[in-house]
Amino acid sequence: MLEKWAQEAGIQHQNFSELCNKADAVSEVEKSLSKVAKASRLDKFETPAKIKLLSDPWTPESGLVTAALKIKREQLKSKFKDELQKLYK
Repeated sequence: MLEKWAQEAGIQHQNFSELCNKADAVSEVEKSLSKVAKASRLDKFETPAKIKLLSDPWTPESGLVTAALKIKREQLKSKFKDELQKLYK
């Protein structure tokens, strides 16, 4: 969906990873999240204030989720420590 949006919006990118790092793409996803949160009547604290788009999927092979696709919090915290610190500044 993000690549389709980028094509329609005229956002140039070489690959999906580059697209995930573009401010316009992050902004578009934040807008979409906000729209869905409002439609679902979520409280403000239930909606992420900042996000980071990642190009690699979380799979059991990557060690970030279980076979039942439940997240492994400690592995995520250690792998994305720097990114998480930037988001919470």
